[in-house]
Parts: sequence; structure tokens; C-alpha cells
Amino acid sequence: MKTFQSFNIAKSKVAKISSFFDGVGGAFAVLTILLFSPIYILNTLISIVKLAAPFSCCTTHDLYGKPYKYLVFNHGVFRHLLILSLIVKTEMAWVGLPRDVNNDFFLECFREMKIGVVSLYGFHQLTGISISNIEEDTLLQRKFSRSDKVCLLIRVLLASLAFRNKRLGNKSSFRLFGIKIDNVTLDSAVTKILSPSSNECPKTACFVNVNTFNLSNKNSALSDAINTFDFAFADGSGIRIAAQMQGHRLLANVNGTDMLPVLCERARYNNQSIFLLGSETDIARRAAVNLQRIHPDLCVAGTHHGYFDKQGSKDVISKINASKADILLVALGSPIQERWLQEHKSKLHVNTAIAVGGLFDFYSGRIQRAPVWMRELGIEWVWRLIQEPRIKFKRYVIGNPIFLFRCWFCSNNT
Repeated sequence: MKTFQSFNIAKSKVAKISSFFDGVGGAFAVLTILLFSPIYILNTLISIVKLAAPFSCCTTHDLYGKPYKYLVFNHGVFRHLLILSLIVKTEMAWVGLPRDVNNDFFLECFREMKIGVVSLYGFHQLTGISISNIEEDTLLQRKFSRSDKVCLLIRVLLASLAFRNKRLGNKSSFRLFGIKIDNVTLDSAVTKILSPSSNECPKTACFVNVNTFNLSNKNSALSDAINTFDFAFADGSGIRIAAQMQGHRLLANVNGTDMLPVLCERARYNNQSIFLLGSETDIARRAAVNLQRIHPDLCVAGTHHGYFDKQGSKDVISKINASKADILLVALGSPIQERWLQEHKSKLHVNTAIAVGGLFDFYSGRIQRAPVWMRELGIEWVWRLIQEPRIKFKRYVIGNPIFLFRCWFCSNNT
């Protein structure tokens, strides 16, 4: 009985806070509509010039399937801004439940929340952060203070300047500058990696980011090597922007740092072992120790540093095969790791070999991961630049603009 009463008290408090925020939010919605009135006039004039109707009706739904109709401009910018009228009518909140979601979990747990113009889950879907989970995101958002909601609105606004999901296709794979990219979620990527190999050679996988494409632009052997891999996963905001310029929506930012915990947990459950190859002396070993601490009972079959020459590859391969590891993580850096796997995969007796770049640095503790808010906005590279400005200057300060220019130039010539 006390638990039930506590739940009702908590529910009442949440409702009062939400009501207060909605009242202020309604006034702010009216102000926003008035401030953007010149844009409305411009959008209407564009429609008149094109001899078209200025508006059309759009419908969104709440978690119960109830429809909410609002007007959308047929031409111009900020075409969906009139959705703010639903806030004025108190049918919607600035920050609320994801729209057009049909989920029994929501029906039971979030009856007091309205649908929102933005949501934490929708924000994560926009930026492609791989830690996104609709239930966990909404439970976290439910605890948001007023300032948290304002911060989320600002983050969504900033992210919307670079990313979009509307009018994009969801192909399972596509080519970007000649490299085939597998468009999958993080969980799907792990499933593909852990599934049994269908031939004698191990499956190979890698993560492609802006630096990968910049290197392959000067070194065609790198792109050739990647295209021999079974899987190439899109890593980073730059690839998301490049993909959307070609009309493709990336399902997730599938990077090694987010994938490794999921991979280790699934490998532990399946009694599959891993081998860590690469990085500086002792880094792979420290990463292995930390992974086993985080994932008890995870079997690490062995480790080896990445400082060996071509002649030493034979001994390294013998050590890997003798360990009977199922999964090999290769952290030799691009383009060495991709070329090494291309050349030696037929000699490896593992199920899957993955090129992981500088992954061991994070899990050994040598380098700290960027804060979540930076990863959410797709600016994790800024954190890396701050940590190692001399080493990363060319890669990010010079490399990122060059890549984006190539994307813009190619998209305007297709």
C-alpha cells in the first residue's frame, strides 16, 4: 500500500512539474510563431509564385494512436514549424514522448506524459548515437528538470543544423566514394560478427570514418582491402553527413568503442573468446584486464603488441591460432591493419577478425572517452583533438574540411 501511495505522490509531482513547464512552453510557442512570421510570409509567397497551395495537412500520433493534425508549408524553410500550434492548444509539449510510437511499455509507464516536439530518443535517432534505447531514454527524460528540457531543445536545434532523417532512404548497404558500407544497428553488427563463418577463412570487419576515406583517397589499396572485408561499418558524424548528402539514412553510428562492451557481453554468453592484437607494449594487456573486470567470465585467449615486422607476422599468427580464439581484434592503425588482415586472413583460425584502430587506448585507460553530450552532438573528434592536439591536428582540423568539401562537390555533381 505504501509503495502504491508513493507511486501516486511521485506521479502527482511529475504532473505538476510538467503542467508548469507546459504553461511557460505554450507562451514561448506563441512567441516563436510570432517571431517566425516573416518566414511564414516568405513560404507563402514561394507557393504563390509556384502556383501551388501554401499549406497541406500533416498528422502525428500519440502512444495511444490518437491523431493530431497540424499545417505544414508546402514550400520554403522551417516547413513543420506550425506544429507549435499544438503546444499552444496544450495537445503537445516541447519535450515529451517520441511521436508515432506504438509500444505497450509506454502505455503502462508514461500515461502522464504528452507527445513532444522533441524527445531524447528522437534526438539520439537524429544523431545516430549507438547507446540509444527508447525505454531507457524515455525513463531518463522523465526525470528531466526544466533546465534539462531547455538544454535538450538547444542540442536538438544544433544537431538539426548538421543532421536530418526525413526524406532519406534506409538501404541495407550503399557505396560511398567507392567503399561499400553496411547500414546496420549496433546490435545487428554484433550479431553479424558473432555468427559462424560460412567458409574456411574468417569473416573480416572494420569501421570506416572520415580518416579512412581521406587515406583511401591517396591510397587506393586501402579501399581495395576494405572492399574485400565482409562488413564495413559507418563510424562518426562525418560519414552520417556524407550519407545523407547521397540520400541515405544511417541507422546508427557503429563504432568500436560503443560496440566492444556489447561484443564482450555476447561473447561471454556464447562462451566465445577474444584475442587482442596491436597498440603499444602493455596497452593490449591492460585493456584485456579491464575488459575482464567489466565483464566477469569473459575469456581473453591472449594479447600481443603491434610492434612486429613482416617476418614476425608468422610467429604472431601462430600464437593467435594456438590460443584457439574465436574473435581477433586488430589494432594496428589504418591502413596497416586492413592490409594485414587482407594478406593474412586465410592463415588465421578464428571465426571473425576485426580492424579496430585505436580501440585499446580507451579500454586500457590511456585515453578517456568523450562526454556523452559531445558524442550526442557528433563532436567527439573535438575531444580527441583537445587531448592530442599535435597528433590529431592534421587528421581533424585539415582532414574534416577536406572530406566535407569532397562530399559537397560530389553531391553537387551527381
